[in-house]
Amino acid sequence: MWPRLSTANFTPRARLLPMPERAGPSGDAGEPAQTPVAARAAILGVGLIGGSLGLRWRQRGAVGRVVGFSRTPERLRRSLELGAVDEVAVDLPSAVRGADVVVLGAPIRACIAMAPEVAAAADPGCLITDVGSTKAAIAAAMAAALRGHAAAVPPPSSSAVTPWPGASVPASKRPTRTSSNRRCG
Repeated sequence: MWPRLSTANFTPRARLLPMPERAGPSGDAGEPAQTPVAARAAILGVGLIGGSLGLRWRQRGAVGRVVGFSRTPERLRRSLELGAVDEVAVDLPSAVRGADVVVLGAPIRACIAMAPEVAAAADPGCLITDVGSTKAAIAAAMAAALRGHAAAVPPPSSSAVTPWPGASVPASKRPTRTSSNRRCG
C-alpha cells in the first residue's frame, strides 16, 4: 500500500513538458528541449540508471545544471568525464540544496537510508523521485521523512534510459537479443 502524501500547498518549481517523439533509427529521441524543465537537478547515485538519466538530460538540454552525488569518488569522476553531470557534490545536502528535482538513483537500501537527509536538505517545491525497482519501502521512508509536505511523483521508466558508456552491467542483468525482443527501427 502506497503511503498518502499531501499535495496541499505544493507548487512544483519544475515544469512538465510533453514526452519526446519516439526515437528514430539512429536512437535520437528528437530535437533538444527548447527550454529546461528545471534549473538544477540532483542525481543521488550516478551509476547505470542515474548516470544514463543525467547524460540524456544534458544531451537534450532538459535541465540547466545536473549535479551528481555518489559515495564512490571514482563514480563521480567518471560521471564528469562522460558528461553525465555538470558538477559533483561531495556531500548529500550540498547536492540536494537548491535543486528543483532530486532523483534517488542509488540501491534501494541506500535510498531508504538517504530519505531523512534528502528531506532535511530539499527546498520547498522540490520534486523528489526515484528510479528504484521497488516503490513501497522508498515511498514509506520518504513519506515519514517529509511528514506529508511534498507531492508523490512517479519515477521515470528505466526501460527508456539507454546505458551510458562505461556503465558496468553484470552479465546476468544484460539484455539478450532474441526474435521476440528485438528493437524496432
